[in-house]
Amino acid sequence: MTAFLCAVGLAAISLACQGKLSVSGQYGLDIQAIPIPATLVDEIQVSSPGKLTVFKFGVDSLLDLRVGFGDFESHLNTSMGVAGLERCIVDASFALGPLSFKPELWFATPFETVVDVNHFTNYIPIPPGGDLMFVTARLSVSGSVGGLDFKNLLMVQDVTFPNPAIDFGPLQYTLQSQSVHVGDMLTITAEVYPGVTLRSVTNYYANSSATSVIGWSASGSVDKDHSLCNDFGFTETLTLSGIQYCGVSLWLSLAVEPCEPEPLTLSGGGSISGLWDLDLSGAFSLFPLSISGFSFSTSLCDIVMVSVQLSDAFEFESASIRCQSEIDTGIMQGSIYSSSSITSASGFSQVTIGSSLTYGTISGTLVCSIGKENGSLRLVSMSPALSLRFTPITFSVSARFGRSGLVQGLLSARLVF
Repeated sequence: MTAFLCAVGLAAISLACQGKLSVSGQYGLDIQAIPIPATLVDEIQVSSPGKLTVFKFGVDSLLDLRVGFGDFESHLNTSMGVAGLERCIVDASFALGPLSFKPELWFATPFETVVDVNHFTNYIPIPPGGDLMFVTARLSVSGSVGGLDFKNLLMVQDVTFPNPAIDFGPLQYTLQSQSVHVGDMLTITAEVYPGVTLRSVTNYYANSSATSVIGWSASGSVDKDHSLCNDFGFTETLTLSGIQYCGVSLWLSLAVEPCEPEPLTLSGGGSISGLWDLDLSGAFSLFPLSISGFSFSTSLCDIVMVSVQLSDAFEFESASIRCQSEIDTGIMQGSIYSSSSITSASGFSQVTIGSSLTYGTISGTLVCSIGKENGSLRLVSMSPALSLRFTPITFSVSARFGRSGLVQGLLSARLVF
């Protein structure tokens, strides 16, 4: 990491003489409070908090900083919470001739999702914790040559680094637990005919699934079982899209996986729109030939929007209705809206009513949701929020109430520069 930061610093100094220094970003502080259900004598726990209750608190401090020197820009994203330093993402972007480069370095504390003694979903660092660990180094190179647009993503990644969204299992994660693999993804796109695009995606021990750390993620990850340095293998996907025939849009895809029992997989499909002078559209598959269904949407005076989903036999499956109206009194501006959904299986399922209002530097919102539970309509949630803008700082406070009372409260402050 030190070598990378030194390289970024030297490049920034050399470019500072050619372009104007620019600094932008934001600093945020969030305080989250969740009430704990009341516990009576003899350790009897009820399902909702009492009038006076104990809170679980979370504090998050976020810094997102961008420094630019002409065409060169460096970026730092870091976050710290109650459990300590959570992540440090460092990247840069610059151009050399027709090519654009974006090197990245990710460091993070390994977290996992657990359920605590109060039956709350929580995130905890995996022991020994407290120290940032290497997650991945990525280099993106993109450009356009001879009518071909390409992007190559080279990744060096710890493929065993815990996903913060799931339970990790082992009781600790140390430097000896890490397993670093190398993978590459090459994407080439070309317009072979006006409106028709051919896209090639070649994966060398990599795939498009996301790489995630606490509070940060990006598309692309390395194969956990093999590495580009030790083996050789690839998968290739060719997709032809944008083919138009009699108002029907088609796409075809060929997947090549040499190591699989069936190395070639052909798929295809398409969509139909504007049937019978209506805004009726449908989707279908070519291999095997099947129709996925149809959808119909319309609007009335740009206030009421209706969308209906039909089966392949034109039978009703679901519908959604949304109404929205703007409010402008000259002094205050805002809007009010409502949306509801209906399904063939359960009928009316939920309606949401929301409103927003802005008066100078003050703005507020209120969202209410009503749903069907046990055959009757009930208030599911109510979420009020209020924000105050004192440039360059914005303060906001919000709460979410459910049937059992307060679910969560949030106090936020943002400094944008």
